[in-house]
Amino acid sequence: MLHKSLTAVALVATTLVGLSPVAAAAEPPKMSLQQQLEKSVTVGVAGMQVRVIRNGTTSFGAAGVSQLGTTQPVALDGRFRIGSITKMFVATRVLMLVGDSKLDLDAPAYRYLPNVLNPQDHGAITVRMLLGHTNGLATYLDLLPLFTGGPDEVRKARFTHYTARELVDMALKRPADFAPGTKWAYSNTGYLLLGMLIENVTGEHWSKQVTKHILQPLRMKETFIPGDSTRIPGKHAHGYHQGLDITRLNPSFGGAAGEMISTTADLDIFQVALTSGKLISPRWLAEARKPGAHNKSWGLGVVTLPTSCGITMYGHTGGIPGYQSFSFASADSKHRVNGSVTVGKSGPQTEEHAFATVDAAVCG
Repeated sequence: MLHKSLTAVALVATTLVGLSPVAAAAEPPKMSLQQQLEKSVTVGVAGMQVRVIRNGTTSFGAAGVSQLGTTQPVALDGRFRIGSITKMFVATRVLMLVGDSKLDLDAPAYRYLPNVLNPQDHGAITVRMLLGHTNGLATYLDLLPLFTGGPDEVRKARFTHYTARELVDMALKRPADFAPGTKWAYSNTGYLLLGMLIENVTGEHWSKQVTKHILQPLRMKETFIPGDSTRIPGKHAHGYHQGLDITRLNPSFGGAAGEMISTTADLDIFQVALTSGKLISPRWLAEARKPGAHNKSWGLGVVTLPTSCGITMYGHTGGIPGYQSFSFASADSKHRVNGSVTVGKSGPQTEEHAFATVDAAVCG
């Protein structure tokens, strides 16, 4: 859900771009979508489900099992933790507020977070830099035993409650990684701050704002912002981390950077609404998709993913212990791919499976 860098540590934590999207799409797909799914479950993936729309035709794919040690197939309509795809929802709500003139994209972020950031230390950080991962703030993930410890530490830490302020304070106590605006580095800290910023501007927690202005109007009834709830309601596949079934955990460490739960159908609803301009105007959608100066794959809460057949996809990936997810759509919305990867006991949590699946779905 959280993605700190292009390293393995980052992938264990978040949206994870372990591979660059450009590298992932460099080679043409050599197999069908179903072949790609079946290949993935032979290299550490417990199960996969994917929903594909190509020129108005919907198809589905699945492979593996919903729980290791059983033969139960992965449900095509099951819920899963979407990790850093949460950032797309948060970024969308921020851009909605910008469009309503309640936020200035290029204003200093401390203006909206006066009790968290200060002009002396953080005066150069803008709202845009929080959205685009160019703020330079240190991470907090490698301070949490859920990501740094072995199985025993994970067992003890998996149900720990964290507040956004607690996690942000951990990060702010560390030296900045670089001067704001000079480089790019995946920033979960930045998105926790955006969640706090939404609350300061609107008077409501970010989860209520996303629910009220995105989930409810779009009737995304299968999507949840769980807070401290450790369960995934309804049908769902199990994910594994450090050899443990990690399906139940407290996702508060993700917060606005990655705690949401959804389905492929609901993520598709969101992609259609976002692409059509129903949520934000074409002006701000173009701004969100525009590649940054320091990373050509990343805009403002949106990843640009080239494919081997020349169709550019826009969206996000998400990683959280046990789960890797992906949600992408072409600019005209004619091609859309949403899916979930559940990580096996020995499988690596990388985005390779997600990127390869999107490419096979669009181009295969």
